[in-house]
Amino acid sequence: MGLDNFWYQNDAPEGTPPMGLSFDPPLNLCGGMFSAHGEGSFRGKVYADLIHEVSEIDIYGDLSNEQVKQIADALEFQLTLANPNLDIHDLARMFRAYADAGAVLVAWY
Repeated sequence: MGLDNFWYQNDAPEGTPPMGLSFDPPLNLCGGMFSAHGEGSFRGKVYADLIHEVSEIDIYGDLSNEQVKQIADALEFQLTLANPNLDIHDLARMFRAYADAGAVLVAWY
């Protein structure tokens, strides 16, 4: 089963396109159907196990902004450990930026 995750502004009206933030340097993540590198969406199936391992939160369901913040905190904590997975750097940047912007995460599969 596949999974794409989309970033939306909290309480966005139905039919609103995903929320896209720009990152400099660009994120080096597997993009979702409607964007590249996590700018609006990302290929959740690729990162679901890693995110669950560090945060105990399942991204196969829609997440509140509070849950997005919890994942950002967990990923940032992983950066303090020796030799973190390379994807963690960009995942932490992405989750923190969208958390701070008030975004929610929507799962589609």
